[in-house]
Amino acid sequence: QSLKGANAWAASTTSGPIATNATTATVTGLNPGTEYEFRLVVTGGSNAGNSNVVSVKTDAVPISDFSSSARTSATADFSWSAVTGATGIIVEQSLKGANTWAIATTSDPIATTATTATVTGLNPGTEYEFRLVVIGGSNEGTSNVVSVKTNAVPVSDFVSAAKTSTTAEFNWSAVAGATGIVIEQSPKGQNTWTASTTGPIAMTATSATVTGLSPSTEYDFRLVV
Repeated sequence: QSLKGANAWAASTTSGPIATNATTATVTGLNPGTEYEFRLVVTGGSNAGNSNVVSVKTDAVPISDFSSSARTSATADFSWSAVTGATGIIVEQSLKGANTWAIATTSDPIATTATTATVTGLNPGTEYEFRLVVIGGSNEGTSNVVSVKTNAVPVSDFVSAAKTSTTAEFNWSAVAGATGIVIEQSPKGQNTWTASTTGPIAMTATSATVTGLSPSTEYDFRLVV
């Protein structure tokens, strides 16, 4: 055998001795994702000499330990074991279940010796799937898929706009992708939260009025998205 194009021939390791009447053999001890050339050398008899050359590329072993190590509302960190002989490494992403893969934006180019990367530009509170794509070498191919949900960013500008003896009006910035919005209240400092009485709050709403309050009473309020 020889690495393809190297013309550096050496006896292959086979799974067992090759009998002189054999017509098959299995070569072992090869490296994954590697191109080899093989030839049969016959000693003695009417077929003595070197056979034609056969090229074989062994199967690669894709990365199977691609994992997420941390996340924020807009980023996700990943790690994997070192790859061999790669000419490129990229991370791909898709919305979870959509199977629409695209190259992820990373904080830095991914070197072929890298074992970590940080994906940036993600949306808060969103479920994604990620995979590592290795180009060339022993680990060429697509890794296992990792699911990550980015951290949500709770509303931080919930404010009281007006009040009466029994009502309180509130405003907040628009939210994205919510399936429900409620206002909760508690007697001030008691941390005993219950849903406030309001009209239905639409997902697109940025204001609401709480009713049924007691006069001259201090309350705490919070918005739950």
